[in-house]
Amino acid sequence: MIAKRTLAAAAAVTAGVLALAGCSGSGGGAGEDGDVEMTLWHNSTTGPGKEFWDQTAAAFSEENPGVTIKVQVVQNEELDGKLQTALNSGDAPDLFLQRGGGKLAAMVAAGQIKDITDAISDTAAEEIPDTTLDNLRVDDKLYGMPVAVLPGGMFYSQQVFDAAGITEAPTTIDEMSAAVEALKASGVEPIALGGKNAWPAAHWYYFFALRACSPDTMATA
Repeated sequence: MIAKRTLAAAAAVTAGVLALAGCSGSGGGAGEDGDVEMTLWHNSTTGPGKEFWDQTAAAFSEENPGVTIKVQVVQNEELDGKLQTALNSGDAPDLFLQRGGGKLAAMVAAGQIKDITDAISDTAAEEIPDTTLDNLRVDDKLYGMPVAVLPGGMFYSQQVFDAAGITEAPTTIDEMSAAVEALKASGVEPIALGGKNAWPAAHWYYFFALRACSPDTMATA
């Protein structure tokens, strides 16, 4: 998640859950009575995902009297476009869900994301692996915090594995490479991926590229 520059102390408190955005939008300031209202955009439109954000916002407000989080749901395919428009217009949400990588780097270069390097708690720094936080760093500065780390799955045919002499499912990259060679030798195409909606294919590229390439190579790419 991301929060904008005008958040000051309030943004620092939420940094353990969200990543921070950067330009001065309309919300996020303190009222005459000292109360603070912040806006949060996310892309979980239904079910447990939506409930998570509603409950998280309510729990944060309860633990921080005087701080209100206004939650707005934006459909996933529309989020990037609406967010960029809001950032460019100076009317961005205070906190928002954002992916790492090039899009985050571009927002940092445009001065639209808040640097939270010194704002995260010791507990968060200890519990979240550096390799995870690296996805939200630009030039060694941290601009976001992970909300969830989710696995990517792969289905396989036990019958095809048996025919290729593969006795156990691979659990490492090296074991997977060996299984691929065994499948090729048996006359089977090792991996099939339709990629009709792009996301699975993109994720598989990320999985392998992040393991095979150095951070400098990925940054250059």
